[in-house]
Amino acid sequence: MTGKPWTETDIDRMAALYGDGMSYAEIADVMGCGRSAVAGIANRHRDRFRKRNSDEQYMARRMANEAERQRKAEEKKAERAAEARRRAADLAEAEKAKALADADAGRKAGDFAGLGIPGSAPVILSALGTFDCRLILTDVDDPPLADPPCCGRPVKEGKSFCAAHCALLYQPREKRAA
Repeated sequence: MTGKPWTETDIDRMAALYGDGMSYAEIADVMGCGRSAVAGIANRHRDRFRKRNSDEQYMARRMANEAERQRKAEEKKAERAAEARRRAADLAEAEKAKALADADAGRKAGDFAGLGIPGSAPVILSALGTFDCRLILTDVDDPPLADPPCCGRPVKEGKSFCAAHCALLYQPREKRAA
């Protein structure tokens, strides 16, 4: 005999675990031996280890294990799909930012000539000084820009905009009502 001498208590415990629906490999893990050792004991003690191909406990355990494997597979599939959606959203956001930057780059080259007050050139927002008119000179339909063109003329004292834009933006009540 080369292995562990199995006592009647050990064999009874293995038979009870087998009766509870455990496989030979699971019983081997519990008992601290190999699967073939459990199979050999089951073969020698067939009266305690009845064949169970149609056993309800065994089938229920197999179905539960299969359901658990399917649940885990579905979870992994959902995680992969969520990660793909996150990557797609990040890519779309990066493409949108690049498109805005490209639009800004094209606009900074002097495409705003007709937007400002005649005689003054538009200035991009980041280049404005403290006392420069910050009225943004884009059309409502234009895509949003990270660095939009502004009027850039000196502000009217006590106001946020130049004199020409103050005249457009701050109208007396009687003119507004008309």
